[in-house]
Amino acid sequence: MIAGSDSVWTLLARAVQLAALAVLAALILSGCAIAPQEPITRTVEVKVPVPVPCKAHVDARPHYADQDAGAKPDIFEQTKALLTGIQQRAAREQKLENAVTSCGGTVQ
Repeated sequence: MIAGSDSVWTLLARAVQLAALAVLAALILSGCAIAPQEPITRTVEVKVPVPVPCKAHVDARPHYADQDAGAKPDIFEQTKALLTGIQQRAAREQKLENAVTSCGGTVQ
């Protein structure tokens, strides 16, 4: 070995370390040089079902014509009252079904 070769290798290793340190410092400082970007603001529409209370109005139970059909004097008046009561109940049932379906329910 040459007597001065150890010092050359030591100097060369020291130069590589300094070069690596300089590159690392340049990378760190270049990260600071980038201007901060504004955040991107965008509006996104999200459709989420929201529960809403049902406000269907149902009247109180009415007086049906056939509730006092037994008090009618003859069979014809009783039959007329019974048929009218059936029609009244069908109309009320339709109103109740409409109220249930308007609130999102199902009628079986």
